Amino acid sequence: MTNSTLWAAQIRAGDVVRDGYGSAANAPIALADIAAVAARCLVEEGREGNAYELTGPESLTRRQRVAQIGAAHGRELTYVDLPHDDLVRQLEEPMGEYAAWYADGLRLLAEHPQRAVGTVAELTGRPVVTFAQWARKYAASSSRSRQVTETPCGAPIWWAPWARVEF
Repeated sequence: MTNSTLWAAQIRAGDVVRDGYGSAANAPIALADIAAVAARCLVEEGREGNAYELTGPESLTRRQRVAQIGAAHGRELTYVDLPHDDLVRQLEEPMGEYAAWYADGLRLLAEHPQRAVGTVAELTGRPVVTFAQWARKYAASSSRSRQVTETPCGAPIWWAPWARVEF
């Protein structure tokens, strides 16, 4: 979910998000859900050595996620699909050498969408955070938070999911 903070500056600046592969779909997962699964696996017997596929509760396109962020802010956002090379150039500032790798991954998600699986809910016994819930939480907190572009150690926000970002 936190990779969506890549759009924060564009959303603060207006109602248009220029991005690539709007049809790329994956099932974004909240960091709290990852932590809940990790905690469960650390304290329960018989979990060592197991691997679990973790996803959020629903597969959403990038276009759908932008729309949900807009709804959380009470705004209608427009998603503009950039050509691959333009997307890579746009991503070079925040991602550096990983921009092309990230864009290539989006191209693959457009061709082969990630499906959501129920592993998190099964392991934790509680509902999984939806993207809309995450967007509403951060929309509500954005008026109380300062804009962050990097973590205290200098890592950019797309790399550091614990950084608080204002939309």
